Amino acid sequence: MPVNIHGKEYHTVAERIQLLNLALDKSGTDYSLTTELISWDNDIVIVKATLTLVKGESVMTYSGHAYEKEDSSQINKTSALENCETSAIGRALSAAGFGGGNEYASANEVENAIHQQKPRPLTKGQIKIIEGLKEHDRIDGDTYNGVSDMLSATEDYTYENGEAAINKLRRIIDDGLEN
Repeated sequence: MPVNIHGKEYHTVAERIQLLNLALDKSGTDYSLTTELISWDNDIVIVKATLTLVKGESVMTYSGHAYEKEDSSQINKTSALENCETSAIGRALSAAGFGGGNEYASANEVENAIHQQKPRPLTKGQIKIIEGLKEHDRIDGDTYNGVSDMLSATEDYTYENGEAAINKLRRIIDDGLEN
């Protein structure tokens, strides 16, 4: 059953697979659907899905890519790879016309995009970098305490605050600037 997001219906990837199977059963077309992990670096996952339709001598190939950042959503905290793979499959299916409507993005992608409009929290990677930088001998007591306070209340700090803190700490360490 399609998911309604802001008045528009989006079909889940499972529904798109059903649409694919129904359409291809009637037409005598075979298919293969593969996924490939393109990269998983610095908490960012990129997956490519390839849908190949074969009917007689005719071969058509469609692809879809997806990008997910770990800790960017509740789903991605535990299942970034799976979420990314599902999104890539959904995009490949939509490219081939199996979206069930006019949508190209999956329901999860749309929900995630809406969620991304909210401030992003500090990531595990940022916390690790900040913890390492705050121990440098050029970081004075007040700066150290401020950073420690930030890390003890991470839910109050955004991704952007984390980037600013990292940049400030690096400037202090690299350039010996005053806090």
